[in-house]
Formats: sequence, C-alpha cells, structure tokens
Amino acid sequence: MAKNKLSAAFVRNVAKQGLHGDGEGLYLQVTPALNRGISKGVYAPLVAAHVGERGAAQSDIKAKDAALAAKLESQIHIVADLNRRLGQIDTTIEEAAKRGRTNAALSAIDSQRKARAALVDERNRDAGAL
Repeated sequence: MAKNKLSAAFVRNVAKQGLHGDGEGLYLQVTPALNRGISKGVYAPLVAAHVGERGAAQSDIKAKDAALAAKLESQIHIVADLNRRLGQIDTTIEEAAKRGRTNAALSAIDSQRKARAALVDERNRDAGAL
C-alpha cells in the first residue's frame, strides 16, 4: 500500500465508503450518515491531525534543506573567491618571472608570502566546512 495516501485534500473530498489507509497503520472510515451524506467517522479528527503533523514535518525539512543549500552555496562562493585571489598572486609572480624580472618576482614572493599563507589557511578552513 502506498504511504502518505491520506492527504488533507483526500480526507475532505473522499466519497467512497469503506476504510482508507495511509500505508502506515492509520485508517479513515467513511460511512453513510443519516440525512447528511457521507460521514468521515470517528477517525477523521485523528487523520486530520496526523496529516497536519506530517505536513508540518515535511515543511520543516524543506526549510532546513533550503537553509543548508544556501549555506553551501555561500561557502562555495567564498572558496572560489579565495582561489581567485590566490591565482592573482601566483599569476603576478609568474608574469614577473616570465618577463625576466627575477628580482621583482622574488620581491613579490617575499612580500606576498604571509598574505598567501593566510589565504591558503582560510581557503582550507572554508573548504573543510563544505
């Protein structure tokens, strides 16, 4: 039997008489009522409560999933930015060395050593959060 069959809309609109299960042991009994059409039986409030709780739980899960996805997306952008900044430092040094400016390249390496090390540490820490 399929699970979660007893949605709020199903409970409101069901017209077929009999027992209708949700697949997890909860049943809705639909019987003919005198002068009032179809009666949802004594289980209707229980079903409505069960379906409402399940819907609230699913909504909570979706909200948490969206929040985690947003955090993950943010971390991905942070790591990408750090990689871009490291690439700029490396490219600057590489270009100076290509143009025969060895002293400028060595000077850039020395001056950017601490900044680059800090960026690498930050990138590793942020990448670890992923």
